[in-house]
Amino acid sequence: MKVEILMKQLKGLTDDLSDEEIERIENLITADVEDCRPSSIQSIVLGTFILWICWLFFNAGSTNGMLNPKNNAKPEEIMMNTILCSAASGITAVFVKYPIMGLATEKRKKYDVQALCNGILVGLVTVTAMCANIEPWAALISGLLSGIVYSVACRALYALKIDDPIEASQVHGAGGFLGVMLTSFFDRDHGSFYGHGGKQFGI
Repeated sequence: MKVEILMKQLKGLTDDLSDEEIERIENLITADVEDCRPSSIQSIVLGTFILWICWLFFNAGSTNGMLNPKNNAKPEEIMMNTILCSAASGITAVFVKYPIMGLATEKRKKYDVQALCNGILVGLVTVTAMCANIEPWAALISGLLSGIVYSVACRALYALKIDDPIEASQVHGAGGFLGVMLTSFFDRDHGSFYGHGGKQFGI
């Protein structure tokens, strides 16, 4: 019924289309919205690895200056923190997103490569704000938390019926917010875990 109403509304726009093209439009309209599988898993994985490798040099280079280290920060430590956080986030997202999205629909209750890749990316986003001034254990914890926050953000946008097929809001929005907040805890010079109180929170 909804298809017929929509096609009537589009009648003026579809007059010049062939029957095959109109059929394709009808198939898209009636497609199962729950079954939104990525069109190319290989491209997703390749793109993730390209971003991951470039992000290592982005964090170590832009945050620190690889040829002229500042504030006693070490490029190798920055890269290690970046890898730890992103890897932990990716692994966490694979296992945590499964039950969280399973609460929304049985069709999404499955392990998927997109969760792994976006989990890695959200870990990269999260650690960027603090990669030069945290300990490796803090990077690992940040990764675990970012995988969980990413999964919860996916569930929230799904519940709100907000369409974000590549999950950019969950990765950059939720990951960026979490990174800024965790810096207030884990920063060696100003973090509350190192006895600096709540100054970073404006307290």
